[in-house]
Amino acid sequence: MRKECRAIADQWPSPDCSFTARSGTGLLSIHRKQALQEVRQSVATLRTDPRQGKSLDSIATNLIREFRVTTTIEPTCVIRLSHPIPTEVVSALYRVLQEALTNITRHSRATNVLLQLFTEDRILHLHIHDNGKGFDPDQNSTGFGLQGMRERIIALGGQFKLSSQLGEGCRISIKIPLAVRLLV
Repeated sequence: MRKECRAIADQWPSPDCSFTARSGTGLLSIHRKQALQEVRQSVATLRTDPRQGKSLDSIATNLIREFRVTTTIEPTCVIRLSHPIPTEVVSALYRVLQEALTNITRHSRATNVLLQLFTEDRILHLHIHDNGKGFDPDQNSTGFGLQGMRERIIALGGQFKLSSQLGEGCRISIKIPLAVRLLV
């Protein structure tokens, strides 16, 4: 099968091209340029140190700014942090927020996004809601994004809740307790 796929791929000189081929194991789709761009973006993202001495509200504001430019969606944002957030929480929330906004950009077809990031009674809250096409969370097994988000929050002793239905958008609610010893 490899030789067959390589022979087909060699017929497409431009990296912009995509093609679909049938093999004994099913349908094979190759979108070279898009796949390469996504891999490069992922590697660059992983190399980026989100903390760099910045506060969580500053980091979140930068991610939202990038999201606006990329999508032309003007999210409604409420960021109200009453005290500094521990570095490990900042790193985890940066990655979670980054993944959530990436998912909205790539999959949701949303036109409205609500983002709330605030502290209340020593609990850090992050709520993200979009009005996109939604999905069935029980059927979503194609990637590691949602799983990684959940694992990061649970590792901090937090709660991760996701609700979505086809045609109803997606809601993510996160709560992370900020014990007195964790506060910066």
